[in-house]
Amino acid sequence: MAEDDLIAADAKNFLYFVKELSVNLPPDVRHVKPQPYYDSDTESSDSGVILNKEIGTTAETRRFECPTCNKYFKRRSSLSTHKLIHLNVKPFTCTVCSKDFLRRSDLKKHSLMHSGKKPHECPECKKVFSQSSNMLTHMRRHSGVRPFSCNICGNAFYRKVDVRRHQIRHQKNNTYVIGDEINEFSSEGCI
Repeated sequence: MAEDDLIAADAKNFLYFVKELSVNLPPDVRHVKPQPYYDSDTESSDSGVILNKEIGTTAETRRFECPTCNKYFKRRSSLSTHKLIHLNVKPFTCTVCSKDFLRRSDLKKHSLMHSGKKPHECPECKKVFSQSSNMLTHMRRHSGVRPFSCNICGNAFYRKVDVRRHQIRHQKNNTYVIGDEINEFSSEGCI
């Protein structure tokens, strides 16, 4: 069997696998006709699925919950992709460095790194980037905007990943903030 045939077979098996993941929907989910537009009171669904228990609520509260980690998603398709994380499935592999990715779009972004193309230039310092998102994150350093803050101590960061790393330090130190004071406790329940 040729390599292209193997890749096509793997892609077909992966799509079948994802479809199987979403077949066993919980009883509080029903199919409805997808609506192409939504306003602040109603929300369309790409998949045409709306939670029964949440009909009549605002768009922000209509979410799909992962049964494994209780994380919420606005779209069923996002939940289906997320479920692959728990199964450690990364079906898209870089042909240059063999790194695996959960999403095809992530592989495509990664591939730009190998191409050497850097079409995005910072207007302040002329530094170039392969991805526009990296340039925008970089530009926050020029403007001083730190949109991600720690909900425990209030420290602000340029990137979401940095606030997550910072919060792990709080968990290790068992440090919590009460008003303006930073205190250490054995657990948050002791506060």
